[in-house]
Amino acid sequence: MDLTVSHYDVHCDDLTEATRFYTEVLGFDCLFATPPHDEAPLDLVWLANDNGVVIELTHEKSSYAAEAQNRASLTHIALRTPDLDEAVAWLKSQGVEFEVEPREIVLPLDRPLPEKHRHAFASDGTTLPLRVSFFRGPSGERFELLEELG
Repeated sequence: MDLTVSHYDVHCDDLTEATRFYTEVLGFDCLFATPPHDEAPLDLVWLANDNGVVIELTHEKSSYAAEAQNRASLTHIALRTPDLDEAVAWLKSQGVEFEVEPREIVLPLDRPLPEKHRHAFASDGTTLPLRVSFFRGPSGERFELLEELG
């Protein structure tokens, strides 16, 4: 099976505020939005950044929202950055509060990364050294910022 990531969906309580956050704070471009109409269970805004990350912001309406709250969701969106301190400083200047301040972690690997997946992480083959930090978006979505140290 040949799979790649298409996009990430983020439920939003306030689609206008979420769109502002993703475009003005995180630097995404708005690709398109669906025009609101009564029959649609969702209002949607699609965003992308220059590195090919695509986010679908969804605002669920009426009874569909209750069903949506019972579905499983991701625990966070991880965004890679070459300079964690610079990214954190920018986000803080935009009023973003952090749940976890930048910290270094070293994850032990139970096996070397397979050759065909070496692009996924910078690693010496036995450990994965990272700096990470966590914050939340305007609808409570959780983000991890990570800088690879390997």
